Amino acid sequence: MASRVTCVAIGRCVGGMRRGWGRGGALALALTLALGACAASSARPLRLSQENWTEVRGQALPTCREAWAQVPPAQRTYDFTRDAHVTEQGNIGYQGFAERLPRQRCAKEWTVLIYMEADNQDLPPLAYWQLHEMEAFSRAGQSGASTLDADVVVQLDLDRPSGIRRLHVFGVAASSEPRPGPAAFKDATPRDIRSPIVELLPEDNDVAAPEEELAQFLRWGVTSYPARHYWVVVWGHGMGWRPRMTASGQPVPPDQNITNGGIGLDDHPGTVLDVTGLREALAAVSREDLGGRPFDVLATDACLMQSVEVLAELGGVARYAIGSEQIENYLGLPYRLLLPRINGSAGAGPPPQEGCMQSDVACRFATLVPAEMARSLRPGGPYAEIAPDAREPLTESVLDLNETGRLLVPALRQLSAALSLWTAEEPLRKITLQDVLLPPQGPGALGGLRRTPDFQGGMRDLGVLLDRLERTVEQESGTPSGATATTAGTGAGQKVLTAIAAVRSALGQTVLMAAFGTRYQTEEYVGMAGVSIWVPITGDDYQSRGDFFAASPLYAAPPAARKGIEQPWRMWLDTLYQ
Repeated sequence: MASRVTCVAIGRCVGGMRRGWGRGGALALALTLALGACAASSARPLRLSQENWTEVRGQALPTCREAWAQVPPAQRTYDFTRDAHVTEQGNIGYQGFAERLPRQRCAKEWTVLIYMEADNQDLPPLAYWQLHEMEAFSRAGQSGASTLDADVVVQLDLDRPSGIRRLHVFGVAASSEPRPGPAAFKDATPRDIRSPIVELLPEDNDVAAPEEELAQFLRWGVTSYPARHYWVVVWGHGMGWRPRMTASGQPVPPDQNITNGGIGLDDHPGTVLDVTGLREALAAVSREDLGGRPFDVLATDACLMQSVEVLAELGGVARYAIGSEQIENYLGLPYRLLLPRINGSAGAGPPPQEGCMQSDVACRFATLVPAEMARSLRPGGPYAEIAPDAREPLTESVLDLNETGRLLVPALRQLSAALSLWTAEEPLRKITLQDVLLPPQGPGALGGLRRTPDFQGGMRDLGVLLDRLERTVEQESGTPSGATATTAGTGAGQKVLTAIAAVRSALGQTVLMAAFGTRYQTEEYVGMAGVSIWVPITGDDYQSRGDFFAASPLYAAPPAARKGIEQPWRMWLDTLYQ
């Protein structure tokens, strides 16, 4: 019997810019965005072949395509003329469709669950626009909505009117008018959403915590729309790493400060989902509703969520992580390009991808995303005219979360141990490193070394950080640039270069695909990897924020058998700044 695969996603950031998808070999492909390039019916029962059944929550279900084979084609989808009932709350005409095609009695290939947190001042027009993007058919007859092979389900939380809407998204006829941009939806209301409301939930002072809200939605989606594969999108403002408690046990207060991180900012009642809660929600549904299987892909459709600190927390609850390490334009993921590939309306599934097994469709779909993101922003792409400046800061990558915990985190701990020894060997090296870790303010720093650029919140691209550390050690030891670790001399310097090589090797196994915008084509960004890590800018920065980041598993002590070789990530930072 075919195994069931799952897949997740999330998204946006506070401010004028915003938010925001493998099994890899030694090489992660970087796609450069260069200029000019880069639903049991009433019909009689059928005899169903066993290979077309899938096990959902311990129950064998036929595929919907086969179960509905004798239903007239016109009745296999939502009929907006017959089924719809539009009110001020939205389209509440779902009962007729649900009775005609009881969805829980069959399974589709995919169910896409989009957790859309737009209860804030600036995101509602974007939410309405993205729903329109999913609903509207393109000239090629493609849509990002539900088909016989996939369901797209959305939980939408708006700033007004009050209430949480669970929508089953269906395609509607394309308009002859020019395709609208987000600005066309600044005065939109729920009446403008064509797709029907499946459930309308009250939102009051007793609203559940964000992680409970997310878990309830995921559980509802998995049980109401059974599928072999699940793709979950958490959509909203993204601000990066945020624990529930700091390393010293202090609670992190709810606020909109970018330095306090989180995802899915909700102005009413003023909450944000922390990364601990994100893991708990995914883990609970994985354990209780997916038979212990992790979700296959976690895609953060948000700013600043693709960091080592975040991804180290999510090991075991998802297989692949897709997202951005940088602040992105408000448009976010190109659902108009991605969803037709998943729902079959594009006419072809994911192509073979280097590093992905042919049977691993989650990997193959995930590694498509960076290229589709880049394509959407190139001249002629669907988002190019709407956001002509969005291609410049683009970063999008896919990471294997199993390899993140198995290879990348241990390699970073090994690097921490080596850097601690190197700085202890010659105390003046602290000054050199402290200067290198400052963001660039000109063409160079001490000894001609270039400084390390940062993203908002003090995040650094890990590949760029490795490049700066390597240059620093080579210059201090007199090693020619590009020399291998075995020819870089002896002692602490050689151990650092060996550790840097190990981290680069782990990145090659972990980062499966990445796309970068035109901003990163300068020497300043040599080595871009597509995943970030926090490194303090100054000693004061470390003293004020170190305890916050130290709650990440990245900072945990290694197993006893590996102590001495590995050390908590903060060890070298302690050595550097204390």
